[in-house]
Amino acid sequence: MFANRYKNSLRVTGIAALISATTVQAAHLNGLDAGSRSPQVLQTTPLSVLVADPDSVVYGETGFAWNLDNVDVVVTDASGNPVIPADAARIGVGNLYVSNIKSVHGETMATLVAKDPPVGDPPGLRIVNNDTIKVHDPDVSGEPELVPLNCIQASSYLDYPIGSGDFDYEGDGFDADASLKGPIPVVCTSPFQTHKRFKVLMLPSLVDMGPGLEDSYFMRFDVVDGGEATDYLVRQKINNWTGGRLSGFKLEMGFIDRNGDFRAFPAGGPSLEIDPDATKVATFAHGLFGPADGNFPDDGFFSDATAGFVLTATATSLEASGSPWIPGSRYRNVLDDPDADDQFGDWLNGGEEGAWLPMGVFWDFDDNDSTDDELVAWWGWNPVTGDYEWMYGQAGGFAAVPLDVRQAWESDDLYYIGPIDDLANLNLTYTVKLPASMPLVDLDADAATPAETADNFALRVTPEISAFNAPPGYVETVPEAIAPSGSDGSDDGSDTGDTSDGGGGGGAVGYWFVAMLGGLLAYRRRVRLGALSR
Repeated sequence: MFANRYKNSLRVTGIAALISATTVQAAHLNGLDAGSRSPQVLQTTPLSVLVADPDSVVYGETGFAWNLDNVDVVVTDASGNPVIPADAARIGVGNLYVSNIKSVHGETMATLVAKDPPVGDPPGLRIVNNDTIKVHDPDVSGEPELVPLNCIQASSYLDYPIGSGDFDYEGDGFDADASLKGPIPVVCTSPFQTHKRFKVLMLPSLVDMGPGLEDSYFMRFDVVDGGEATDYLVRQKINNWTGGRLSGFKLEMGFIDRNGDFRAFPAGGPSLEIDPDATKVATFAHGLFGPADGNFPDDGFFSDATAGFVLTATATSLEASGSPWIPGSRYRNVLDDPDADDQFGDWLNGGEEGAWLPMGVFWDFDDNDSTDDELVAWWGWNPVTGDYEWMYGQAGGFAAVPLDVRQAWESDDLYYIGPIDDLANLNLTYTVKLPASMPLVDLDADAATPAETADNFALRVTPEISAFNAPPGYVETVPEAIAPSGSDGSDDGSDTGDTSDGGGGGGAVGYWFVAMLGGLLAYRRRVRLGALSR
């Protein structure tokens, strides 16, 4: 009945740091070499580095070509105490990290986050070379062709009990080999919902100068020049943590010179490519907005129409300006009622500074903190009753949740409330195309200096502030306290229940963060229902 019944089952007993210098003679990025066949090759590919302690990993060995000169990786223990020095630390289960992306002046502009140990490791990003995907040409008989696939994605791992030999992903080609001593890294062709997308939180420092003066963040990747062109599929999210609404963004391809400045490539340099259907490139969570398909058995919680932006694309930029919403998208107006306008309005802010996300009720139906939970209700304006209250999603006709149901939820510790933070998170999927040889550029930004072969490319992202930046109405309301079972249902005035780490996303809830120690400490926010209130 509700969105996203699929679960992530990524529990590992240890983490291995893998370094494999690729031998491909092409313009490429150094990273994990998945081999020349599909992911089964990982069964026999030796691990270049395997730490003695299977519950820890040496920091910083999965980013490879991601240049960390403008990145400050903050590592803490589970209590938020910094682990210093971070680059010499072993990152164990229960430790946390974030990768703060700096400007040339050292100001934190954005923060990259991915899964914490044991499901992921710092700095949160992995480059994968030489994976393959099967593509079948309907006009040609015989076996499907194996097409090379490289990607840039999160540094996640699959569930694999060390030495057990019993790992299998039900026909996805991952037949375990008991000789493999360590978890399997997520690669380009790993199964659905294995945490492939890295997330970049765009922070208030990007927009503090106001509309028209928005700043940018960039991520630099060091390139090994070679003899043939190479493509990299990029899977990421950009999350609005700017403190207000956004109406779009711009992503640009360029390079970083020796002064640390972003500059454009000449013609023939690296470029960007997107799906011919521009409505599939920049979208909000399918579990919230989207039709049932092979991955999602139910329509989205709020709508069966995809929500996101239509992009204007050039060879070196992707842009969504002035809220170019996908036709039919119901993000801005979930309900067909004038009084429900701007529910949710332009791209919501999900950051700590004035978070504007609606609250949801989530069901941890398998009582497992490492898997995603199911969104079953949300707090918003109900045009039928003319008030703010807990409602079902579109499958339940956005009807008010009856008191007896809320009482049952309140008495069950597997239900909790939390922000629906995927409303702030935009999925981006695109391809970086590296030429056979990198172009000649002026790395010194000095016309008198001879041109040199570019040794990097950079992806720069600039948010666009919305012209309509009022908070949604529900943030001015406090969800009613849900009376315990057996009471008369009156407001008992109680506060939100206990909080503890855990709780998942299920297409709705992902990460929630607090600012501290010059960085952001990642943790999942779980609000148990002592009384179902905000």
